[in-house]
Amino acid sequence: MRRRLVLALCVAIVACHRKPSIPADVVARVGDRMITLADYKRYLERNAGTDLSQVGPEVSSAMLDQFVEEIILSEYAAAHGVEIPAEQIASAVRNDAGATVIEKRDDMRRQKLIGTISSDVPAPSDLEIRSYYDQHPSEFHSGEEVHIRQILV
Repeated sequence: MRRRLVLALCVAIVACHRKPSIPADVVARVGDRMITLADYKRYLERNAGTDLSQVGPEVSSAMLDQFVEEIILSEYAAAHGVEIPAEQIASAVRNDAGATVIEKRDDMRRQKLIGTISSDVPAPSDLEIRSYYDQHPSEFHSGEEVHIRQILV
């Protein structure tokens, strides 16, 4: 009897500490936030103007990475008190028929966070620009270019 009770308690303890299962349609997870396949397809359509079946695996992977990075930025902004008034979000959703409230809120949070951070960075001086240009010449040279005026078929 005592052995059964101990066994039942062990099973109960293990069951309580088990992580919840992840639904089959989840393609990524950022903290507690699940990104479903439908979310990713909508993101791909809105940002690349194409369907998942039309892109290769490399592009799909890069777009998923970008989506995750955007969510991380949004979560960071939220954690650091970047908030957008509900009226502004509602107005933005009305002006962009395909967007959801969460997508618009996250986008606006990211923009506000980036704006706040970048406003603290002073513009480079002409001397700093020249110095960077002189130290990184390979970044500013391109190969030969051809300009086409007309293509006849």
